[in-house]
Amino acid sequence: MAESKLLLIVGPTATGKSAIAARLGAEVNGEIISADSMQIYRGMDIGTAKPDRVLLNLATHHLLSFVDPAKEYSVARFQQQARAVIAGVHARGALPIVVGGSGLYVRAIIDPLDFPAGAPGSELRRELTELQETDPKALTDKLKAIDPNAAANIDLKNTRRVVRAIESALAGEDYADRLRRWRLRQALYDVLIVGLKINRQRLKTLIDSRVDEMVAAGLEDEVKRLTTNGNILASTAAQALGYKEFIDFFEGRATRAEAIDLIKSRTRQFAKRQLTWFKADPRIVWLSVDERTLDDVASEIVALVRGKGFIVS
Repeated sequence: MAESKLLLIVGPTATGKSAIAARLGAEVNGEIISADSMQIYRGMDIGTAKPDRVLLNLATHHLLSFVDPAKEYSVARFQQQARAVIAGVHARGALPIVVGGSGLYVRAIIDPLDFPAGAPGSELRRELTELQETDPKALTDKLKAIDPNAAANIDLKNTRRVVRAIESALAGEDYADRLRRWRLRQALYDVLIVGLKINRQRLKTLIDSRVDEMVAAGLEDEVKRLTTNGNILASTAAQALGYKEFIDFFEGRATRAEAIDLIKSRTRQFAKRQLTWFKADPRIVWLSVDERTLDDVASEIVALVRGKGFIVS
């Protein structure tokens, strides 16, 4: 049924996802739904590489710049809002095109995942993350006290798993059951997921160039505007690449040059984690963007959309 069809464009940062998605939207009567955990914040435009006015004019975009960066936000809320937007796009007879590199946000949309009280951005997650960073032993002791069975069956050195196990226990669910559900990849929609891949050295060059362009475009001033004169960033927004490094510069923990170099290296590390995340999903059809124009890649995706039987105007 047309009401269940969903196209997704995923992959590492700087591979051209936003530009390709906008072209697709214009070509196939599609509307774009952003699945980027940082592009949701108002005013965080340069550092999150939001689509520019040219791309925004090619197709209708959703879930950009709708959260105050001083407010906490969770993947659970995103899941609800994104699915509501998709239902609206279907109702208008258009094709929803989800685009983004935030793997958890993508899976939150398409798979039957539930998020307990400890979802990212929640008060419980913040408390457990603080323990994780300051007192790992207290964290593991907490798990042993509330769920000794889980504590006996997971690697307690993996503090991220300890956090998730505590969340599961406090939500009244078995951690092993939660893991089994997480490993299931049973989309709620009829999906075509296209992943963009690129040569590692070229990706490094693109990332470094993008960071230089962001700095030239005024990233430093953007961060300053968001974090001075009484303005604050919520803990989730403050983790955005480019923002936390300049905050460190403003507060004397790094020089300006060190901050820029850190943005580049951390963005490259982030891109590697993105690729690892998405490569674990066997549903993804991978396309190389090496030595190809964005229009060529978009045309190949249109052919895949037609082959899938999705509506193309």
